[in-house]
Amino acid sequence: MPGYEIRVIGSLGPATGPAFAGLAVEAGPTVTVLSGDLDRQGLQVLLNRMHAMGLELVAIRRQPGT
Repeated sequence: MPGYEIRVIGSLGPATGPAFAGLAVEAGPTVTVLSGDLDRQGLQVLLNRMHAMGLELVAIRRQPGT
Protein backbone atom coordinates (compact mmCIF):
# COMPACT_ATOMS: atom_id res chain seq x y z
CA MET A 1 0.00 0.00 0.00
CA PRO A 2 1.44 3.39 -0.92
CA GLY A 3 2.28 5.99 1.68
CA TYR A 4 0.99 9.53 1.29
CA GLU A 5 1.67 12.93 2.82
CA ILE A 6 -1.33 15.25 2.71
CA ARG A 7 -1.11 18.92 3.67
CA VAL A 8 -4.10 21.06 4.64
CA ILE A 9 -4.42 24.70 5.65
CA GLY A 10 -4.83 25.29 9.36
CA SER A 11 -3.91 23.64 12.61
CA LEU A 12 -6.24 20.74 13.36
CA GLY A 13 -7.09 20.27 17.01
CA PRO A 14 -7.50 17.05 19.02
CA ALA A 15 -11.25 16.92 18.27
CA THR A 16 -10.46 16.01 14.66
CA GLY A 17 -8.35 13.02 15.70
CA PRO A 18 -11.08 10.39 15.23
CA ALA A 19 -11.64 11.58 11.64
CA PHE A 20 -8.03 10.71 10.85
CA ALA A 21 -7.57 7.50 12.84
CA GLY A 22 -4.65 5.44 11.56
CA LEU A 23 -2.79 8.46 10.20
CA ALA A 24 0.04 10.45 11.73
CA VAL A 25 -1.08 14.04 12.31
CA GLU A 26 1.49 16.83 12.65
CA ALA A 27 -0.31 20.09 13.39
CA GLY A 28 1.74 23.19 12.72
CA PRO A 29 0.65 26.80 13.22
CA THR A 30 -0.56 27.24 9.62
CA VAL A 31 -0.46 23.80 7.99
CA THR A 32 -1.31 20.30 9.21
CA VAL A 33 0.40 17.28 7.67
CA LEU A 34 -1.38 13.93 7.60
CA SER A 35 0.64 10.89 6.62
CA GLY A 36 0.17 7.17 6.36
CA ASP A 37 -0.42 4.20 4.13
CA LEU A 38 -3.61 4.33 2.08
CA ASP A 39 -4.95 2.35 -0.82
CA ARG A 40 -6.80 4.16 -3.60
CA GLN A 41 -10.21 3.77 -1.93
CA GLY A 42 -8.84 4.88 1.45
CA LEU A 43 -7.34 7.98 -0.13
CA GLN A 44 -10.66 8.84 -1.78
CA VAL A 45 -12.56 8.35 1.49
CA LEU A 46 -10.07 10.60 3.28
CA LEU A 47 -10.34 13.32 0.62
CA ASN A 48 -14.15 13.19 0.79
CA ARG A 49 -14.01 13.46 4.60
CA MET A 50 -11.66 16.44 4.39
CA HIS A 51 -13.97 18.12 1.86
CA ALA A 52 -16.99 17.55 4.13
CA MET A 53 -15.05 19.13 7.01
CA GLY A 54 -14.29 22.19 4.87
CA LEU A 55 -10.53 21.67 4.96
CA GLU A 56 -8.46 23.34 2.26
CA LEU A 57 -6.06 20.92 0.59
CA VAL A 58 -2.57 22.26 -0.12
CA ALA A 59 -0.79 19.18 -1.47
CA ILE A 60 -0.83 15.41 -1.77
CA ARG A 61 2.50 13.68 -2.21
CA ARG A 62 3.27 10.01 -2.54
CA GLN A 63 6.07 9.22 -0.12
CA PRO A 64 9.34 8.01 -1.64
CA GLY A 65 9.89 4.28 -1.69
CA THR A 66 6.21 3.36 -1.70
